[in-house]
Amino acid sequence: MLYRDFNWKCNSNDNHRFLKSDSLANQHLLLCSGQYSMDNTALYFGYQTSREKFSVLWKQENVSVRYNLGKRKLYFCFSYLSEEYKLEISYENIWQIEQYRPHGQAKKFLLIQVSWLKH
Repeated sequence: MLYRDFNWKCNSNDNHRFLKSDSLANQHLLLCSGQYSMDNTALYFGYQTSREKFSVLWKQENVSVRYNLGKRKLYFCFSYLSEEYKLEISYENIWQIEQYRPHGQAKKFLLIQVSWLKH
């Protein structure tokens, strides 16, 4: 899962990688003081084929992203074919979050890799 045009105060290192740990919530998502949201983002579903390539299976524009610190969940809200949808991802299912900028492009993306298997 990938989404773009995020306004997030991040480390200036474009290749900085956030591994799943409490530091993710404590250092970065606490900036939102309980609730964090972004509107008018684009959401891409797909899979990573290499370090620099991401194969897109489906793309949705005008997505609202919400993070609730208390519930430790990410919510992606969007409209598709005149229906409203909300995708909910628990923090426990997030394997990795990485700030990503394809070589030669100015746009930055937030790559969220999820694990659907229970450990």
